[in-house]
Amino acid sequence: MGSVSQDLRHVDVLIVGGGPVGLITAYQLAKFGGVSVAIIEKHPKSAQDQYGRAITLYPRSSEMLDQLDLADELAQECFACRSTVSYDPNGKEVSGRGWHFMENMTDTYWGFALVLRQKYQEEIFRRKLREYGVGLETPVELTDIAIDESVALGEHRITAKLKDRTTGIESVIKCRYLVGADGGRSFVRRALDIPFDGSTTEDKWVRIDGIVETDMPKTRCYGAIESPTHGNVLWAALDRGATRIGFAFTAERQRAYKEFDEEAAVAEAIASLRPFNLKFKEVHWYTVYSVGQKVARHFFTKDCVFLVGDACHTHSSGAAQGMNTGIHDAVNLAWKLHFVLRGKAPRSLLQTYEMERLPNVQKLINYDKDISRLMTMQLPLGWTGNPKADPNEILGVVMKEASTFTSGLSIAFESNMLNVAGSLANASSPVIPGQRGPDVELQKPGTLEATRLHKQTPNKGTFYIVVFTGDPETTSSALKSLSAGISESKYFSNLQFPISWLTIPAKAGPSAYELLDTTPFGKVFYDQKQTAHARYGVNITEGGIVVLRPDGWWPARFKMFTNPRENDPTSFKLHLVNARLTEMAPALQQVFIDGSFQELAQELAGYLNIGPEIEPLLAENKKDEALKKLVMASTALNSAPEKEFTAAYNLLVYLVIQSPSVNMFLPRICDHLSKPITSSPVNGAGLALSVLTTVFNLIQPENEVRFNIFQAILRLIKSTGMWDTLKPQLGQLDKWIAEWDIDEEDQRKLFTQIADVAEDSGEEEGSYNYLLKALRTFDPKEAAEEISSPEAQDLSLKALKIALLSNTHYDFSDLTSLPTIQALSESHPVFFELLEIFSEKELEDYNDFRDENEEFFEESGLDNSKLHRKMRLLTMASLAASTNTRELEYKRIAKALQVPLEDVEMWVIDVIRAGLIEGKLSQKNQVFLVHRTTYRVFGEKQWREVATRLDQWKTSLRGVLDVVKHEREQAEIQKQREQQEADRKIAGAAGMGTGRRVGREKDMVEVGTD
Repeated sequence: MGSVSQDLRHVDVLIVGGGPVGLITAYQLAKFGGVSVAIIEKHPKSAQDQYGRAITLYPRSSEMLDQLDLADELAQECFACRSTVSYDPNGKEVSGRGWHFMENMTDTYWGFALVLRQKYQEEIFRRKLREYGVGLETPVELTDIAIDESVALGEHRITAKLKDRTTGIESVIKCRYLVGADGGRSFVRRALDIPFDGSTTEDKWVRIDGIVETDMPKTRCYGAIESPTHGNVLWAALDRGATRIGFAFTAERQRAYKEFDEEAAVAEAIASLRPFNLKFKEVHWYTVYSVGQKVARHFFTKDCVFLVGDACHTHSSGAAQGMNTGIHDAVNLAWKLHFVLRGKAPRSLLQTYEMERLPNVQKLINYDKDISRLMTMQLPLGWTGNPKADPNEILGVVMKEASTFTSGLSIAFESNMLNVAGSLANASSPVIPGQRGPDVELQKPGTLEATRLHKQTPNKGTFYIVVFTGDPETTSSALKSLSAGISESKYFSNLQFPISWLTIPAKAGPSAYELLDTTPFGKVFYDQKQTAHARYGVNITEGGIVVLRPDGWWPARFKMFTNPRENDPTSFKLHLVNARLTEMAPALQQVFIDGSFQELAQELAGYLNIGPEIEPLLAENKKDEALKKLVMASTALNSAPEKEFTAAYNLLVYLVIQSPSVNMFLPRICDHLSKPITSSPVNGAGLALSVLTTVFNLIQPENEVRFNIFQAILRLIKSTGMWDTLKPQLGQLDKWIAEWDIDEEDQRKLFTQIADVAEDSGEEEGSYNYLLKALRTFDPKEAAEEISSPEAQDLSLKALKIALLSNTHYDFSDLTSLPTIQALSESHPVFFELLEIFSEKELEDYNDFRDENEEFFEESGLDNSKLHRKMRLLTMASLAASTNTRELEYKRIAKALQVPLEDVEMWVIDVIRAGLIEGKLSQKNQVFLVHRTTYRVFGEKQWREVATRLDQWKTSLRGVLDVVKHEREQAEIQKQREQQEADRKIAGAAGMGTGRRVGREKDMVEVGTD
């Protein structure tokens, strides 16, 4: 047991894991300043693999690291890979396959694969981190996490127990936030019981690094060799003249080795490269690993713990995405966490980390599933094309299709509190809010030397407002109005929110001031070729304003002001709110533009053309009376210009929130927002949803009106099918319900409402899950008649139909355990009988039921063809579960599924895709080898089957033990013989000397020669 240190440290952020993702997260927090950080790693870096692991950074990762001042040092040591090659099984070069997409990574100055082994990357990251006074603590292990939820959010509610693995000394850190960057076996994820959804296949891959010699024509590039025995073999030129080779290690190849060691890795690498020859001069590293794809169900939990990198997603190395995806996580999270810790943003900003990263990770996983199968010469699951298609050709198509996503350049985020739907003036623009801000060439004033936008917008934890002036000759008046609006506003002079300005004219001049005829906004850079304006979709004659987030993504854009109405400062303020810069501030008085209640109310009244009605009420300090008139008149905002809609409504909400009678006004505002937004038929629902979300977030959690506003949000989403907007927020629903303290009936209404929203959006699984939640609110202990009420029966039948017809739902135990479902046996016995068949019976039983109840199918609207197919899949699962030999003959499967023998493989593959079984088909032996199966029910019969299998295993093991015992005995006898022989030889050798021993050991005598 280790000794205990009395030291107790307090830090703002504890980062667990000292790999690239953890180091980059810590580096940003330290670089941005004002935040205390500790980072620990349980493995001593001196003992870490010297060369292996990740090697490749794609363009978007390099761009992000460039804006963090990390990429230059990486580039100094890397192998910059711009070329690729693919060879067919005969060693002939083929085009357009494998890694060919890497030759076409455009729209970036980092248009190449930056190849540098992880060891060297980490050394650079650790050195840069130390420059800001933070060192990696190693080998220090996290042994326990405790979260005290009675401590206020944002305070030191996390207690982390640590252990130094060298000295055994234990210590404690208290922190506000904890970041789990501790890899695929994450202790943080497991300690907090965060599900890790997905699977690991039986496929194994090998990676080996070293210095090699080969007669392959092209070697210093990214290559693919289409091997008939080792899949699509990876060839990657590495830093320092080294090379990585990667290949599939099939079950057939595995059987050749009792132990997979360096010699085996080299032998397989040589075999994988045929018909080319290969020789290893040095082996730096090798590994063999299983391929799988898994995603954590939550990236942010308990309002204070984050997962990043492999801790929240793992996948194959097929597309070289592991470290790249982790870097995206780190860069997305760090500035948001810094803003919240420094009081520059509300805590709700942290929710956008999971909202933005999880969908993109899931997209990657979907690609990776296809790519990893194709690289092992298997067609993707669900493949509907030619069953004899060449996986190598399909791989080239898939990798080309995913190329911009793989490079990171097309990774985008949906509309949220950061990315403004409808802020784009020109819908045909080449870039829309939520996408990366492209890097473009600019010229410095005076010297006119070239620079880049990314170089002038480094990630230092600030937003950038970039004013594209267009041609100043046509935009001069708009620029002056913009300048006046900023000068007149106290907002920017008092703003704590970090903003930097840039001005980009579409031409050059000897003096920026003279060119613009006004004071520039921040630094000036010229766009002489007008390529920057074109890339950002800004009209030269109108100009435009672009907002860039600290991480380089583009949340909003709007036009310069081009008419008298838009020249007034109030309209400019509305534009700023619409750009969402102002929504980021933490305090209510900072959420919108500066000014007193009276000033802001008068401004809004002027905008609504009711200024004279409001003035006397404000003069008499009758705020609620003034608010009544503003709220009544706000229905006109539904026809306000799209770019002013959100800001004007948010200003109204800000004023209403300050009233002690807030609950009197909010229902009317919600009513207005539920009506059509006539000024924006396309984006209107999104605009209204944005305002309702703002209202919801601003109201105190325990306010009962929050429940009503959430229902208004649900009604709006239901009318628009925007389920994806709602889904990420539902993770907090249980917490909200507890805060609202609503009874079971209201909970049931809420769950049913959410189920309806999901159903209308085509999300049957989401609808089903919330129907189950609704059904669980019926308590048979309270009133037995409640479970058989019309409402309970209607919901039960709806859930049952979804479960029966679903292509993904095969486990019915969640239904059969519900009292309301059990009550169907009395009220709807035919439905209940069908449920019993799908729960535990087989195809023959279903066919009998169908023949006896033909009219039932027509009346109920159930699709017999769907049910029949599903019953076949379930029957196959039962068949696999009941076999004792783990082998199923094709003939037996064909009989049970009532299909022709030639269709057996197709049906087995469908059952595997459904996740009901795992195994392998043997065409040669006409059997299916069962590796894993799903038990549909687990009762006495299944226990007997398990007992039978255990008895068989026991018998087999007893036989093995007997063999082992016999071999041991033989070995012992042989050992004794060898010992006796050795003794005899020793005795003989001694007799040739001065004397010899005669007799038994206990009464030996020495016979001499003298």
